[in-house]
This record gives sequence, C-alpha cells and structure tokens, in this order.
Amino acid sequence: LLIVAAFAAMAETAVTRTSRVKAHHLSQEKKRNAELLVRIVEDPAPFLNVILLTTLLAHLFGTAVATAVALEYFGAGGEALAAGIMTFLVFVFAEVAPKTYAVQHTERAGLLVARPVFYLGKLLAPIGRLLIVIANAVMFVLPGRGLPKGPFVTEDEIRHMVDVAEEEEQIEGEERELIHSVFEFGDTVVREVMVPRTDMVAISAEAPLEQALETIVRAGY
Repeated sequence: LLIVAAFAAMAETAVTRTSRVKAHHLSQEKKRNAELLVRIVEDPAPFLNVILLTTLLAHLFGTAVATAVALEYFGAGGEALAAGIMTFLVFVFAEVAPKTYAVQHTERAGLLVARPVFYLGKLLAPIGRLLIVIANAVMFVLPGRGLPKGPFVTEDEIRHMVDVAEEEEQIEGEERELIHSVFEFGDTVVREVMVPRTDMVAISAEAPLEQALETIVRAGY
C-alpha cells in the first residue's frame, strides 16, 4: 500500500507539472507512452481525481492494517505506535521521495506513470466523473467564484519567467530582450513607427530600379 501511495504521489506531481506543450514535444520525439501522456494532460481532471482517490485509499487502508498489527502485537497503545510509524513512512516514502523525484525528473516520471494512469483512469472513468460532479457541487455551494477558465499564464508571468531564465543562465540577455520586445511590439500603435509625411522620401514611379536602390540606401528606409 505504501508502494501504491508512492506511485500515486509521483503520478499526481508528474501530471500536474507536465504542460501540454511539453507533452506534445515528447510525442513529437516519439517517446514511449508520450501519446498517452498527451491525452492525460489535455483533460487531467478525471485522471487526477482517480489518482487522489487511490492515494487516499492507500493511506487509509495502510494505516488500518498497521493499526491492526500493532494492536495484536503490542496491545493497548498500539494504535499510537502505528500512527507514529505510518506518519513517518507515509511522509518520507509515499510523499516526499516520490514527489521530489517527479519534480526533478518530470519528463521521465510522466512517461513512466502515463500508461497505468491512463488505463486506470479509463477503467474507473464512471467513478472519476462522479467525483467531478461531487466536487463541482461542493464548489457551487461554497462562496466565491468557481475555478478560472484561463488564462493560466499571464504576460507578466511570462516576462518574469524570462527574467529568471536569464538570471539562471538558461538564456542569453539578447534573447531576453528579444522576448520582451515581442510583447512591446504588440502594444505598439501603428503611427509610432510610421514616417511623418514631411520626412518621407519619394521618387517617380517611372524611375529606374538603380535610382530606386540608391534612394533607398541613402534615405535608410
């Protein structure tokens, strides 16, 4: 049960950290299980619900078994001993270790869990849909607005990621400036880059090509 819980924890982290762009990139590289990973991240809710349910059941049943064994061998006070041991085991081996691995090796973990998660999600699809309905019903009665539909990444966040990437030497300073200029260009009004009529340089429509080239070079337009 601890192994099942660890696998589910790794799957949860890998799925939530894998973007659609990354999944499609892995698919284009013909990585094994990449196609299944694409299908998961394009509609992650049913699969994540099944993963979370699996995690919960593994924790509950694992703790119940440990408590029963502790009571049989140690009698009174065994439940406290089981709770302490299971807390340590679950935290280290079923939470921290698998999730850390998934964070450090997201692509590898995503491809590793894609096949079992996909087929488990399809097998338990009715349960997954039921969980979504229940979750939506709970969110409906709670105050406030529902989950956002997007955008999930804003312009400011992209700019910040680019700045961080330069600080960590993942991209060059010129590349950072180029990316920033893309956003600035989108905010540029046409008249800001137009040449005023008084500064325009013109030649006759009947002028030969050589004269046109000379005029272009001289004017810089």
